[in-house]
Amino acid sequence: MLTTCYILISKRKFLIKFTNMSSPSLTSSNASTLPVIGEETNGLAQRFAELLLVIKKRKLDQFTNPQAELGFLTEHGANTLQSEATSAWLLAEDRAKLVCVDHYSTHNHVHQHGQEISASPELSDLLELLTETRVLSLDISGVSLKNAARSLILSPNTRTLLCTATWLNGKIVGILAFEYDPAKTPSTLEELFAASLADCAAALMQSAEYVRLEGHIQHAQQLESLGLLSSAFSHDLNNLVMSIIGSAGLLLTELSESEKSRSRVERIRSAAQRAGDLAAQLSVFLGKNKLAVAPVSLSELIAGMKLLLETAVSKKASLELFLAEDLPLINADSTQLRQLVMNLATNASEALENREGTITIVTQTKTIDRDFLEHCYHGRDLPPGSYVCLEVSDNGAGIHEELQQKIFDPFFSTKVTGRGLGLAGVLGIVRTHGGAVQVTSKVGTGTTFCVLFPRL
Repeated sequence: MLTTCYILISKRKFLIKFTNMSSPSLTSSNASTLPVIGEETNGLAQRFAELLLVIKKRKLDQFTNPQAELGFLTEHGANTLQSEATSAWLLAEDRAKLVCVDHYSTHNHVHQHGQEISASPELSDLLELLTETRVLSLDISGVSLKNAARSLILSPNTRTLLCTATWLNGKIVGILAFEYDPAKTPSTLEELFAASLADCAAALMQSAEYVRLEGHIQHAQQLESLGLLSSAFSHDLNNLVMSIIGSAGLLLTELSESEKSRSRVERIRSAAQRAGDLAAQLSVFLGKNKLAVAPVSLSELIAGMKLLLETAVSKKASLELFLAEDLPLINADSTQLRQLVMNLATNASEALENREGTITIVTQTKTIDRDFLEHCYHGRDLPPGSYVCLEVSDNGAGIHEELQQKIFDPFFSTKVTGRGLGLAGVLGIVRTHGGAVQVTSKVGTGTTFCVLFPRL
């Protein structure tokens, strides 16, 4: 998208260009050859030019934290256009709701976010108008789209709302809203500058989306490489282990119960069997285990594991189960599901670090949207809809953000005594069952693993 305007600043004209939603650039030009769009009033052009220089210096299109940078745009946008408040809204991927990602008030200089507007005919009409006109100036007292417009207002005394659409990849992905009190009629320059700030927001979101997708690809490539290495290792290890176990078994048949060497051979066989278990865990991670699939009630399966789970977790941990009745069945291998639940519960117990805490296991049905799946492991290829959800939470130390990308890697562990294959096995089981898993964690608060299974 290309937006070009010329503004008069201190008897010189500057060309402001937004090309392909990239960061703006300013170019000085000859005053006699360029037209002026609108009149510069109250230092607006000067303030906007200064803002563009700050934006260019910050290189917003290279940032990976859209929340912080959208906060920068809303705050400086409000100050530049002298609005009482400015808010940035994003449409969910399924366009079922509009979410406020940042709202800045010039009265108390506070940022807030999280407000939501559900889809409605009024909101659809507002988006359609923005598609046609790009910028709307709405008098709240008389606007026909009163309900939709009022939903965007977060300041109580707003009389005029200046809305501009944020476009990405040929469609509206959000709205930038400027709130005014008292009522006013925004000038052509104010509308143009508001649209230009929306282009900056789009560039920011495009950059953040690119970085996120790049991270997904890199992680998938890493897992693929680890998978190839693990596959060869698992196959060769299993062959060696079977040979050792078989030879040890034959040797035991030749030794009497009284011979001293018998206990040594038994230890050899036991160690080989543990190595065989390691090879089996690698097969789970690779998703190459043969499944004994049948309809399974996740709630009933976990209820049957209660005593085993209480034994497996720390004695200082309180285990709480909230298992939905009449939960839809899933197609699954019961043995692997038990292993998945046990691995997640053990991981939660270890996260408490031998301190008192709570481990919560919840089963329920959830309606999952595209945005949620985009932030799941193996979720990008799944359709939005209803899923059976298993959540395992703890109130332990939490996981630092830089480590969250590594927790499913084979043999990775933040604990000195960690086994390292627990969560890698979880990911393999989830992949084998055509599900997805999302991890949310905050240092000092705890961690939640949400596992999604397609329902029957």
